[in-house]
Amino acid sequence: MSSTPHSAHRPRRLRIVGALLCLLLTGGALSACTKPAKPLPESTYADLVSEVEGLAGVTAVTRAGTDVTVTVEADTDPDALDDTAEALLARVNDYRYPQGPPEVRVESGRFTGTVGHTVRNTTASVPQPGPLNLSQLPFLTSLPDVADGEIGENMNAGVTLTFGTDMRTWLTGATGQRELVLGVRRAAAADEVDLVEHAPGSSGGGEDDGEPSVTARVDMSEPGVRDAITRFYDTAEQAGSLPFTVKWTHSLERPNATVLVGHDADIPDVLDAFTAEYGAGELSDLTAVSAEGLSVGFGDGRADAGAYFRAWDLLAERGISVEHIALNRQSMNVVTPTSTELRDLAALIAGNQWPLPGAVRLTVSNSDHPDDSATFPVAAWPAHADLLAALWDTGFTSVRMSTSVGGTGADFRLDVRPTDGQDLRSAASQDALIEVLRDTGWDGRALITLSTGGRPVFTATERGTATGARMSLHGVDPKPSGWAKEFLDRFDATAG
Repeated sequence: MSSTPHSAHRPRRLRIVGALLCLLLTGGALSACTKPAKPLPESTYADLVSEVEGLAGVTAVTRAGTDVTVTVEADTDPDALDDTAEALLARVNDYRYPQGPPEVRVESGRFTGTVGHTVRNTTASVPQPGPLNLSQLPFLTSLPDVADGEIGENMNAGVTLTFGTDMRTWLTGATGQRELVLGVRRAAAADEVDLVEHAPGSSGGGEDDGEPSVTARVDMSEPGVRDAITRFYDTAEQAGSLPFTVKWTHSLERPNATVLVGHDADIPDVLDAFTAEYGAGELSDLTAVSAEGLSVGFGDGRADAGAYFRAWDLLAERGISVEHIALNRQSMNVVTPTSTELRDLAALIAGNQWPLPGAVRLTVSNSDHPDDSATFPVAAWPAHADLLAALWDTGFTSVRMSTSVGGTGADFRLDVRPTDGQDLRSAASQDALIEVLRDTGWDGRALITLSTGGRPVFTATERGTATGARMSLHGVDPKPSGWAKEFLDRFDATAG
């Protein structure tokens, strides 16, 4: 197959140059080069079919209502296919049709594409469709082991490989320098399914069928991309990991990927292998995920990865699951089943075994409500853990806590949500919450939200009255009433 860039994109390059020249001449005011909007000329679907039938490479046009299917012969001159793509985009969008713009679908062998619809009378920030990438059809249809493919816009296209195709062999064989960004998807093999199903987004790139799969995306216009693919796969294999999602679309020197391993304890080996090959400063786009549940974003080498793995060991000994470590962001997310482990965590942080700096952001969730979490710097956790643990003990396991945003007058935020055992609007639930807030012992001023009904919010200290109380839900009378007022009255009555 040819590895030389084709001239098929000459018209597109001319349009880009023209647009840049326009921006330079007008000092960046694109609107100065835009012609005043005029009503689109009218057309019929019969006219569309007749005109499209005469385009280069078109072998058949069928219509059912507003749906039009255009069959294109891939063995056509790429420059001519490029002109056909431009003409199809214009024919769909530059005319008014009696029942609205047609839905034009292009087919060529196993490849299909849909002509996009222009959004008119909108801002320049709204993305507009480009012509389909028909000029690459001669190459795309020659690729082996393709079950089906998508003709994308501009430089883009995608393929789904037949089951059992080796991704590495296929990529190195198919890749050659050309103006094409190719997405590749392959269903997971039998020995990969368990790993892939535990990865983020189990369908491997958002496929609607939910089939476990692995994906890659390659910008073939990048010189040296084939060598970059070989280098990455060599390193991944050395680390005993499975490439799950990989992109060669920006930097070839910095691996942009998620790789999978069987066990949490395998992840340090992945870091070591990629650090040895690429350097610690080049791993900010690399993540390793274990089938046991841990994911680690490796970062740029500034964080002490060893300290995070030592913390992971200490937490695992106490029955605390570490779900995510982000070395770039200096953060760790953990899940604990009960308040016992939470208090163990606070004691561990306060002791002399804890290896992580106080500035690391530690997020803690209850396993009953993993989407609701408390986030504080490590150094602040001993001051907040008792309050969170007391809330969990009382049945308030759906809680969000964090440092406060400036302007609230509070030192931290506390968002309490209803659970199966506590509904927040009953007198018993309110009394239970007030008892925790009054008797646990905590410092500073909290911005407290009860996330139910109209969402009352107020600020208070451990022994003080509620200040600035209001209903925060949009469209609700901001003056507290009903159960919210009853809660605030009960809370104030216990002040002092």
